[in-house]
Amino acid sequence: MIPIAPAFKIDDRWDTVLSFARQLSKIWTAGNGESWHLDLRSCAYLGPNAATLVAATYLSARQRGQTCQVDLPDSPTELAAFCAFSGLNHMLFGGARPKPDHPDCETVPLSQFYQAMGNAGAPIIALVERHVGELTTDTQTYLHMAYQEVVQNIQDHADSPIGGVSCARCFSGTREVRVAVVDTGIGIHVSLSRRFPELGPVESLRSVFAGGYTSQSLSRNMGQGISNLAQVVANHAGELIVYSGNAVGIRQPNVAEDYFDRVDASFPGTAIFFKMKLPR
Repeated sequence: MIPIAPAFKIDDRWDTVLSFARQLSKIWTAGNGESWHLDLRSCAYLGPNAATLVAATYLSARQRGQTCQVDLPDSPTELAAFCAFSGLNHMLFGGARPKPDHPDCETVPLSQFYQAMGNAGAPIIALVERHVGELTTDTQTYLHMAYQEVVQNIQDHADSPIGGVSCARCFSGTREVRVAVVDTGIGIHVSLSRRFPELGPVESLRSVFAGGYTSQSLSRNMGQGISNLAQVVANHAGELIVYSGNAVGIRQPNVAEDYFDRVDASFPGTAIFFKMKLPR
C-alpha cells in the first residue's frame, strides 16, 4: 500500500500543484496491480487543477488494475461542497451526481471525453453567465476558443487511454474563471519528436507556446493550438500552465517572458491549467 496524505492547500498556483504532483508521482510510477491510499482530508483547499489530477490518476490506475482508496475532506463546508459539485464524490464513490445548476454551484463538474465536441465550452460559458452576468459575444468566443483548443489537441495528438478529463470553476467575486484539462497520453515532447527529434522536453514546450510546431497527426493541424490559447489567456490578464512529461511552461500576467523548466515529477501525459479574467 502506497500512503499519500498531503496536508496543505492544493490551490491553483503552480508551486502547490507541483508539490502535489511530487506526491502523486508515487502512484504514476507504481506497477500494475499496486495498491495506494490518497488521503486528502487534511487539505485546506482543492480546486479544478487538483480535481483533474486526482480524477486522471484514479481513472488511469483503474485501467492498470491498481487498488485505489481516496479520502476526501468533509469540512470546511465550502471544501466539502466543492468535492460534491466538482463530481469527485460521484466519480470516486458512485454517490449522487453533481448538480451544476444548483444556485450554490460555481463549478463545471468533472467530465471525461474522447472527442472534441463543437459546443464543448457551452457549460463553462453558462456557469460564468449565471454568476457574473451576460458576457459579450467576444468574451464568449474567446472563452470557447481557449477551451476548444485544449480539447482538440487531446483528440488529435495525445493518444490518451483515458481520453481527457476537465473541470472548471468561476469566482464571481474576482470575475475569474479557472479551467483544468488533463490527459494521460504520450505528452507534448514525444508527440513533437515524431517530426522534430532535435527538440528536448523544455524546447518542445517553448516551441508550442511560440506556435508553428505540430506533430501534424491530421492535415488540419497547424501547430497554433497552445500558442492561440496562450494569447487568449494573456489578453484576459490570465495565467497558463502547461505541464507535460518532465517539463513545464508558464505564461503569467505582467511578466515579459514565459517561464520554462524541467521538473522532478514527470507527469504521464499533459495537464493544461488556465485562468482568465472576465471583463465587466
